[in-house]
This record gives sequence, C-alpha cells and structure tokens, in this order.
Amino acid sequence: MKTILQAILLLFSIDFNAQIEDIKKNYEGTRERAKDYYSEVNKPNQYFHYRIKDGKEDYYIYLNKKKYDSLVVLKPADPTIIKNSTVYNKADIGYYIIKDNIDQKRKYFLHYDKEIITQEILDDDYKIYNKMDYKALTIESYYFGKENYSFSYQYEKFNKSTLNPFTDLIYKKIIYQDKSIKIFNYEKDFPLSNEAFLKKVPEIFRQQSLELLKANGKIKNINDRIVQEISLNIAKAIKDGNYFFYKVYRNDDEKKPIYKITVNIETSSWRIEIVPQNEKIDFLDVKL
Repeated sequence: MKTILQAILLLFSIDFNAQIEDIKKNYEGTRERAKDYYSEVNKPNQYFHYRIKDGKEDYYIYLNKKKYDSLVVLKPADPTIIKNSTVYNKADIGYYIIKDNIDQKRKYFLHYDKEIITQEILDDDYKIYNKMDYKALTIESYYFGKENYSFSYQYEKFNKSTLNPFTDLIYKKIIYQDKSIKIFNYEKDFPLSNEAFLKKVPEIFRQQSLELLKANGKIKNINDRIVQEISLNIAKAIKDGNYFFYKVYRNDDEKKPIYKITVNIETSSWRIEIVPQNEKIDFLDVKL
C-alpha cells in the first residue's frame, strides 16, 4: 500500500512540475516576443506611443506613424484609424498586439484571430506572468521573481468567457513555493448554478433570519411579518440586480466553501453568508 501511495504522489509531482515547466516556457516565449516587438517599435521616427483612455481602460499601444498620418488627414483619430494603424506581430494563426501601462512595467500581449484568443500579461512590478485563454476558459499564473512569494503556479478553470473569479470559477489549483498544493473544487462545493442559488436566497432568509436578527438587535421589534417583508424586498433587489455575489473559501481553506451575498434595499445593505452544503445562514448583518 505504501509503495502504491508513493507512486501516486510521484505521478502528481511529475504532472504539477510539467505544468509549471509549460507555463515557464510560455512566459519565456512571450518575453522574447515582447523583446522583438519593442526592438521594432523603438526605431526612430517610425512609430509613436498612443494613449487610449475611455473610462474603463487606460493603456498605451504603438501606432505606425506613416499609416496613422495618412489616415487621419484633417479629422480626429477614431477607433478605425487607430486599429488600422496599430503595430501587429504576426503569428501562425492571427496576430499579436502589445499594449502597456504608462511606465511599461506591465505588458499585455493579446493574440487575435478575428476575436481575442489569449491575453498574456508580463508584470515586472510583481514578477508575475499571467495567461488568460478565452477558448479554453482558463487562467494560468507563474511567479518568475527570486524574492519570497506565496505561490509558484496557479491554474484556474471557468465556465464562462467573462472569467469572473467571484462567480464563474469551477476549479482552482495553487502550487506554493514550499511545493505544497491546494485544490479548490468549486463545481463540487457549489453544486447549484448561480441563478438557481440566488432564487433560493429570499426563502432561506425568511426561514432562518428571525432569531439571528433578534440577537443582532439592529432592528427593533423584529417579528415574522417584518422578516417576510424584508424577504420580498431581497427577492426584488436580486431580480433588479442590486446585489453583489461571491463564491469563496473561508480563510483560504478548501473545506470551508461559503456564499457571500450583499443585497442593497433602499437605505439598507444586507450581508448574508450561507454554507452551500446545508444552505444554513452562517453570518447575517445589516447596515441601516
């Protein structure tokens, strides 16, 4: 039995090490592509750094000066002119474009083929390489620095192309610097869809909140009628989108999954934490 267990652990170790090596190769390849790109766009008088700021994003890209000047003529630059003047790095499929922040310490390497396929980020401040794959619905992160940092490698799998870490994660694996591993199986620990669970929240609140609210003491003379009214308001707020919803693990413990919901109702804000295994309210508070 001991020999079998050792063999299984060895296979896991080989698999994880292989994953880290693959992401390291991706990082090194992206670093080389970035080096070639910046070598090209820093040629004198051929390109210029163009800032794109639209409220949601604030970053820089490089434009071909000759193309840009010929397209812009006497009118201000519009998205089509910017797109047609952008400097691309050709790939076997589609093309790459680099954008960066103001001091070029964070570089975004986007791979397109009609639509975005992947986005790779080289963050020289935090020494982290990050690859977001919009086809495979995964994010991989690798720490390439020499200082102490909590993790070496992180892998995340999502069920939607938004790659929202709070609601759409279905699996996460972290390999730490000390070689320890944590696996968070969201798909198993949060079995209901987000929509199905949110529909249950008002009824969970109606059935379980009375004694919790009495102990809380923030609402005077709390009773079943008031709880029923609040429950209906919570249902309406969720339907109207006036809520924040997270699936997390308490204290980063794989055995402690928890739903966290904040619901805004007129002048009050309700914070509810619910254990998914038994759908029991674990924490309840209100700001009036």
